[in-house]
Amino acid sequence: ASLAKKHGPKSVLFNTAEESLYQTKMQAERLRLNTEFTVGQDTMVGDLLDHANKIGVKFLIVDSLQTMNDGKWGDKTNSKTPQRVLQQITEWCKQNYTCALIIGQVTKDGKMAGNNILKHMVDLHLHLCIDQDPKSEWLGYREMTVEKNRFGASGLTYILKLNERGLKEVV
Repeated sequence: ASLAKKHGPKSVLFNTAEESLYQTKMQAERLRLNTEFTVGQDTMVGDLLDHANKIGVKFLIVDSLQTMNDGKWGDKTNSKTPQRVLQQITEWCKQNYTCALIIGQVTKDGKMAGNNILKHMVDLHLHLCIDQDPKSEWLGYREMTVEKNRFGASGLTYILKLNERGLKEVV
């Protein structure tokens, strides 16, 4: 919503295969987002990029990489599918001077799901988790750690508080 407010409602495409469009609408209402942006539900990366081209977006948000398919094996996927999908999105972004935010899934132990090659394909890798240490003064707060930053510092952690309007940095 913040990006769309600054750059226009057609500048942002939020594509979710994780949530239904109704769930996404409910989240937007809960967060009281009052700026329009485009929401889609493509699972085939070719369809997603075609829609992004038609809209002329500047920011593409994909939730999540592991729900996308490139169609190489029809409607089936394998362990290399996220890598192929991310490669197509990355190439499209370079050709269209567009930024992409790709949300990836994590395993039960909190590690990034998929091959480490994915980390090498992106400029910035952030990890968002909940502080669950009962002795921590930040118990229940979100920790966002910069694990890779091609253009700046890595290893930084930001403490974020989740409130009724979304995440807010705690200084």
